[in-house]
Amino acid sequence: MSDRRRKPVDRAACEAAGIDVDEVLGRVLGREDVVERLFAAYLHDESVTKLGDALETGDLNAAERAAHALKGVSSNLAMETLSQMAVETLALVRAGDVKGARRLYPTLLDAHGRVVAAIS
Repeated sequence: MSDRRRKPVDRAACEAAGIDVDEVLGRVLGREDVVERLFAAYLHDESVTKLGDALETGDLNAAERAAHALKGVSSNLAMETLSQMAVETLALVRAGDVKGARRLYPTLLDAHGRVVAAIS
């Protein structure tokens, strides 16, 4: 680990963004330093961008992979609002409803933006 300090978890901002910090802490035995590292790693996740690109081009296979990846990471990090958006998007993509997924994407993007702001 570098000497660079990680940003401490801002519980109020996380709660406002739909992140259950207590749930994440429970998964890592209460180690806030681990949560900080996991949140920092999430900032480099490209699932949201890949999902947007796939929806734009109509690539349902790529959209399914990206939505599934986003669902997994957001669920594991108790990003509840974002996770729910990913679940809904994944269901639409699996049903072949690219138009529906495209309509939902701005809401998902907004939830992602709130998460990023809370953990940055």
